[in-house]
Amino acid sequence: MNRIPPHSIEAEAAVIGAAILQNHSIQWTLKPDAFYRTGHQIIWRHILAMYDDGEPIDYLTLINRIKDSNELEKVGGAPYITELTGQVPSTERAEYYAAIVEDKYRLRQLIQACREAEDAAYGSLPDYESIAHGLNMATISDNIDGILNRREIMKDAYADIQARVEGKVTGIPTGYVDLDKMAMPEPGELVVIAGRPGMGKTSIAMGIAQHAGETGNPVAVFSLEMGSSELGQVWLAQNSGVSRRNMRLGNIGTYDHEKLIAATSRLTNAKIYVSQKPSASIAQIRAKALQMQRKLGVNVVVIDYAQLILPEGNEGSREQEVARVSRTCKLLAKEMNAVVYLLCQLNRSCEQRVDKKPQLSDLRESGSIEQDADSVWMMYRPEKYWPLDELSKSEFEQLSDADIQQREKFRGIGYLLNLKNRAGRTGNIALKWDGPATAYRNLEDERREG
Repeated sequence: MNRIPPHSIEAEAAVIGAAILQNHSIQWTLKPDAFYRTGHQIIWRHILAMYDDGEPIDYLTLINRIKDSNELEKVGGAPYITELTGQVPSTERAEYYAAIVEDKYRLRQLIQACREAEDAAYGSLPDYESIAHGLNMATISDNIDGILNRREIMKDAYADIQARVEGKVTGIPTGYVDLDKMAMPEPGELVVIAGRPGMGKTSIAMGIAQHAGETGNPVAVFSLEMGSSELGQVWLAQNSGVSRRNMRLGNIGTYDHEKLIAATSRLTNAKIYVSQKPSASIAQIRAKALQMQRKLGVNVVVIDYAQLILPEGNEGSREQEVARVSRTCKLLAKEMNAVVYLLCQLNRSCEQRVDKKPQLSDLRESGSIEQDADSVWMMYRPEKYWPLDELSKSEFEQLSDADIQQREKFRGIGYLLNLKNRAGRTGNIALKWDGPATAYRNLEDERREG
């Protein structure tokens, strides 16, 4: 008796339609073979390819791509693709529709495996063990990618512990000694670097990027705030000690010029690759990062910063959009087995406190960043709030001796507040702040503890 295999054309249409209407609704783990209708398989294959390439997806770009591959008639023509966008009850339920498609696909796999097992059982030399094993493997084989049994897990865990016992570095050093001792990031981790404007988020991120690039760890930098030339000046200032202000003014003497040449020579050898796209969605950043890993071996990604990433569609609040960004960044870190640094701007709430010190609660309005992050580092420079060098004579004379002593303690010092560390301890790390060069450097005196 011929029976129609399990499927749901409606769910398939809804999954495709949602992906066309809202690119962030793409269920990229769903394989083309999971679709029952051949035309849907072709459409989904093109959607996934466009997603991986970071191309914008709508009914027009999709139609043109399929047309260029001479497959438009196979999928039902342009009118059918346009029609799919009208068969989506809600793009927010795309994951649920995809689960229906996946479930029907698994049932079809099970039916096919049972048929093959039946034919083998009626064969001339049936073997129960091999048939049963084949049936079991055929049923689950497409669904076990990335799954390890307990023996493999224990083997990997022991190997990791043994490497640490032998003194092997398993993480990717930041170049900041105290930070690496406390919370050296491991591949697969998402590290959030947060702070108010002027606290040095970009400065420390670029310092970390340079150290990684100089020590055999290729870095991809996505700067949505600075252009490539400005980033280059940041690195030149940090490595030469030449004031960025003097660079902008062109006030460079012979000695500074020699230092800039030496810094340029050093930086040329660092494996750092900067995306020159001034604006991008998180899907485009993901696609470009994966491409850079395939071509350049990138295993460190720096994104500066979360709130400047373009939203994907008009649905949802900004908080939901930032939450989507942080979740995608965490998945990207695992997908690439890389360290992903996501910079994040804090709102003014921390400045209402007496000490102006940021806290984890300041991230609550930034979606699920705190939840997704493996580590959260917040940059804090008390000197910005309580300066000494920038005071006028009258302002200085109004200070008490205690005030002067306190401000003197903060002079040239910044703190990295390691507020979350999923794999270790937390704490504050004092760093030297080189204001003219906008650089954080290791601190080697009695003021190390913050």
